[in-house]
Amino acid sequence: MIENPQPWPDALRRTLTFIERVLLYRFRYDIEVDEIQTIRPGEFDIEIE
Repeated sequence: MIENPQPWPDALRRTLTFIERVLLYRFRYDIEVDEIQTIRPGEFDIEIE
């Protein structure tokens, strides 16, 4: 992320590195939930009377 040909001030580079690591830590277990699959009645469904 911080590979830049222009030399940045050390404090800014360390701050951005810290923010990057905090965000990576924060979102390490994030998952995306897809649409819920709906079950449609068909010939293999069990009907209880």
